[in-house]
Amino acid sequence: MRQKILSVIAIICIAVYVVALGFAAYKIITGINDRQRLAEREFAELVEISSTAGTLGFTSESFKGAIQDALLNSKTLQAVIVSSPLGIDAFEREPGRIITWIGGSPRFKTVWGFSKEPFFSALGLDGIRNATISAVSSSLDPQGFINILKYTLMAVLTVLMIACFTLILESLLTKSGDPVNAGTEQERPAPKKETAAPPGVKAAPAAEALREEEQGPRGLYSPYGIGWEDYIKDRLSSELRRCTIDRQDLVFIIMEFRNPEKINEQLFNQFAAGAVNYFTNRDLIFEKGYRGISVIIPHTNLEQGLRKSEIFHNQILQSLFPDFQKTDLCIGLSSRLERIIEADRLIFETEKALKKALGDPVSPVVAFKSDPVKYRAFIASRNKKGL
Repeated sequence: MRQKILSVIAIICIAVYVVALGFAAYKIITGINDRQRLAEREFAELVEISSTAGTLGFTSESFKGAIQDALLNSKTLQAVIVSSPLGIDAFEREPGRIITWIGGSPRFKTVWGFSKEPFFSALGLDGIRNATISAVSSSLDPQGFINILKYTLMAVLTVLMIACFTLILESLLTKSGDPVNAGTEQERPAPKKETAAPPGVKAAPAAEALREEEQGPRGLYSPYGIGWEDYIKDRLSSELRRCTIDRQDLVFIIMEFRNPEKINEQLFNQFAAGAVNYFTNRDLIFEKGYRGISVIIPHTNLEQGLRKSEIFHNQILQSLFPDFQKTDLCIGLSSRLERIIEADRLIFETEKALKKALGDPVSPVVAFKSDPVKYRAFIASRNKKGL
């Protein structure tokens, strides 16, 4: 249930991000278009004012003052150049920002945020031919642009706060002992029952048995630094779903000693640590039965899993159990192998392979090799019978 809530919150956050960015882009584009139309109107008014003021004298202070006033009163125009055979004049809102002088002639600079193509028009002045006026406008309204960014930032910050709060809450719940691994929803399993030892095998120490019977699983890891056996099925189910979606293989391994009574607490601690060092992902390694370990290896096929198992088998015997025979530690494994398979079925196949390894006097590592075609036919027939 919690995973569904987290997924809904994530979808809402992503939707808000997309809407906020889309809204910002829409407002900026429409703002640029509106400002362009306003600039065209203001330039047309400037041309009319310049033509009227030109009757007072093209070079008179009244003419220059009328253009400067029109420029300052406009909302978009930023610089104006007036040219005629009598001379050239330039006007700017901010001197030196847009107009540069080259060889005594003014030129518009190319500045980001301003129109690339200046407005241009001829001036109808009595007695003066070839008089022209050109102007550059700003494409963005600074205050409007700031407001758009402000609203967008508020929306993004809101969902960011929601996401951070959700992550903090999830972290607190996880630390409190709820077994959630890698974003996978898992129900807290029932307390672990004490596993009976095989005939002739000594029971676990009294303190350990009391801890397992009265307390059960606490947190993600057992006292041996690997996952509790109770969590195997849920985690294997989630990894199988993930690998099925990714169309990747997965290998499940179970390791047991032929004579587990020879393995004390210290040796089993070292054995578990060796498994973590070799298989690297502590979250995918679990206790199994009495002095056993199971391992989930995603994105690995059966051949690769078999090779890994054999290498680990040889290394761990040489480093921790040099006096053991190679068949004293047995390993069974099976893989998803292009099948949509349930965790119970994969565990059953692996346990079957382990049982065969325990009974084989020569081969301590045995893999269960399934036939995907026959398996799909078996599932289809079982479903048909269930109809």
